[in-house]
Amino acid sequence: MLRSPMILLALGVPTVAGAATLNVCASCSYTTIGGAYTDASNGDTLVVAAGTYNERVDFNKHLTVIGAGAGSTVWNDSGGGGAPATTTGGKT
Repeated sequence: MLRSPMILLALGVPTVAGAATLNVCASCSYTTIGGAYTDASNGDTLVVAAGTYNERVDFNKHLTVIGAGAGSTVWNDSGGGGAPATTTGGKT
């Protein structure tokens, strides 16, 4: 299992005017990174609270993902054998 401390993962282009911030935490509207990703639009920011997140997300949107810091927010690949996040559709 790959352990990836999340500090800042910027995927895409600068923030778009009117972009939303989606919070991920145990008591937030989104309790998983994948759930927030599903509802996110290009230019949005996902703010992920401290904790361990065991999930895989295949990114094909321009987003910014911000964690609580190395050792505080850990994102593991629940699919095994790979990175917890991948990009598709030419997104970097």
